Amino acid sequence: MLSPYLTNLIEKAHLLAASGRFLSVSDIRSELHREGFTHFELTALNGKAMRKQLRKLIEQATAPQREGEEVAADLPLALGDIDPVTGTPRSMAR
Repeated sequence: MLSPYLTNLIEKAHLLAASGRFLSVSDIRSELHREGFTHFELTALNGKAMRKQLRKLIEQATAPQREGEEVAADLPLALGDIDPVTGTPRSMAR
């Protein structure tokens, strides 16, 4: 079982990826470091599956921007709205 702190890091990473404000996992890592997470803690984002989940969320969140459309209003807006295991919004992770 993941510690609550590590779960918070993973959920926060998913939230940032889904926000549409970041274009890469590296950008997300930099933001999390600015928010106080250590480089050691950020190694939790180094796994292949984790990077794939984050890149998928980034792609989904930024696709409307690249097409000149508005970002969807139903993107997760708070910690806990993203399932850290599947990387999908909790409303869709059933």
